[in-house]
Amino acid sequence: ICLLLITFSSIRSDASEGRTDKTIIVFAAASTSSALEKIKDVYEAKHPSVKIRVSYGASALLARQISKGAPADLFLSANKDWVDWLEKTRINISEPVIVARNNLVLISPRNSDMENCPTDDLEFNTVLGEQRFVIADPGLPRY
Repeated sequence: ICLLLITFSSIRSDASEGRTDKTIIVFAAASTSSALEKIKDVYEAKHPSVKIRVSYGASALLARQISKGAPADLFLSANKDWVDWLEKTRINISEPVIVARNNLVLISPRNSDMENCPTDDLEFNTVLGEQRFVIADPGLPRY
């Protein structure tokens, strides 16, 4: 899974409010929130005149909002297909840049029939059959 970055416009100035502060509006995949919040804090500490506003969500939702005119200076997507779609529907964007990569890890119980990890969707669906597949964040609290 690639994390892609697209720059849409230059940094905004809050001149309408009489300030010279700059605001960067970032639309980012929800999966980036932990890392991006740390980056944001460090950047703002080093650049006190710059404020970063981040809107987190699903890459698909954010891409659709941007295509409808939502103001974004940067878009961090966890899905290359939505970046490709946005490139086709939106003008005045820069060339996408891969800034990080991620992998999905598949873990199964020791007594599972799944001996080898599937490498593509068709193989995965064949191996999974009628069994359930669950995606979870082990860092979330248990209920």
